[in-house]
Amino acid sequence: MRSSILFISSCNSFHPFGSHIRPYQLSKGLINHGWKIDHICEYLKDERPINIIPVQYLGKSGSLLGRPHLLLRYTLDLIKLTRLGELYDIVYVHSLKNQLPYLVSNIGKSNAKVIIDFHGLKLLEAHGFDLYLYSLIEKWLCKKSDAIILASELTKKTLIRVGVPSSKLFVVPNGVNVEKFYPLCIEGKKIRQQLGFENKFVVALIAPPSSSNPEALELTEKIASICLKQLENISFMIIGCKSIQKKIQNMVYVGFVSDLNLYLNAADIAIVPIPNHMRHGGALNKVLEYMACGLPVISTRRGIEHITEALNGVHYLYSQPSSKDFVEKIFLLKEDDKLRVYIGENARKLMVDSYSWQLRAKQLNDIFEYILVK
Repeated sequence: MRSSILFISSCNSFHPFGSHIRPYQLSKGLINHGWKIDHICEYLKDERPINIIPVQYLGKSGSLLGRPHLLLRYTLDLIKLTRLGELYDIVYVHSLKNQLPYLVSNIGKSNAKVIIDFHGLKLLEAHGFDLYLYSLIEKWLCKKSDAIILASELTKKTLIRVGVPSSKLFVVPNGVNVEKFYPLCIEGKKIRQQLGFENKFVVALIAPPSSSNPEALELTEKIASICLKQLENISFMIIGCKSIQKKIQNMVYVGFVSDLNLYLNAADIAIVPIPNHMRHGGALNKVLEYMACGLPVISTRRGIEHITEALNGVHYLYSQPSSKDFVEKIFLLKEDDKLRVYIGENARKLMVDSYSWQLRAKQLNDIFEYILVK
C-alpha cells in the first residue's frame, strides 16, 4: 500500500476548472498512483465536495470569500484540523493562508514530510513594503518545509535568487484535463445557435467575475470596438464576468457557465490580452484549456510565457499588447482557414503530449517517492 498524504488547500473543489484546479487535479491523479489521500479544503455550508472519490474531505469551517472577520476563526479551525498531520507520511499544503498557520503551529510536532506548493509567488507580484514582508514570509516557509513544489522555472529561479537551496525546489507545471477539454463540433454549434452566433466569427475570452487584471479587459474593449467598425461578422464571447465597463454591440457576456468546454467549442479562436508587465507564477489555466479544445490562441508574451514548448505560428500567434496588433491577428485567422486549423490542431497535440494532468500527477508521484526515501 502506498503512503498517505494530507492535502491542505484553499480550493473550493466543485468544478473541474478555474483558478484553484491544481489541488483538485493533483489529488485525483495521485489516487491513480495508489496513494491514500485526505483533503482539508474550503467548502460552503451544507455543501460537501463530492467530485473526487475516494478522497475523504475532512472539512474546514466555511470560506473567507472576502470577509476579513472570518480570518481568526478560519485560522484557528485550520490549526485544529492540521494536527491530523501526525497521522500522515506527507502533508502537502497549498496557498499562503494555509501554509503559514500550519507551519507555525506544527513546528517539531510531526514526523510527516511537509511539502508546500506555490502556484505563484508574492515575490513576483508585490511592491514596496509588501514585497519586503512577503519576501520574509515566503523564505521562512521554504526554510521550514522539506520540499517546495513550483508551477514554473521562473518561480524556481526567483527563489534561488533569494537564497533558497535548489535541492529543495521541484517544478511541476500546471496542466489541463485533456479528457474534459477537447474539440466538440456538434455541441459547439448548439451553443452558437443559443447565443445568436450563426454566421459569426467568434472570439472567446475567459475573464473572472472579479478580474484582477482590468487592463486585459480594457484592451479587449478596444479590440472589440475596432472590430465593430472595420471587420464584419465578428463577435466576442466573454465567459466569467457578466459585464465589463462599456456596452459594446459585438460583445456578449455569458457569465459563469457550468460546462466551460461547450462554450469554448462555440468559439473560433481565443485571445489572451495580458499586458507584458504582469507576472504569473505558472501557465494560465485558461490558455491551456483554450489549446486543449483546439482553439487557435492569440497571446501576448506574458500570456504564453510558461508554456515553454509553444512556438509562435505553430501552436499560437503572438501579438503585441496593442489593440491594433490583436485586430490584425484576428483578421489573419478569420481569413486563413488552413492556418487556423493548423494552429488549433498543433495546440491540441501539445496539450495531450506534454500538459495533461495525468503527466503532472506522475511527476509529483516521482517527487514524493524521492522525498520519502531521501
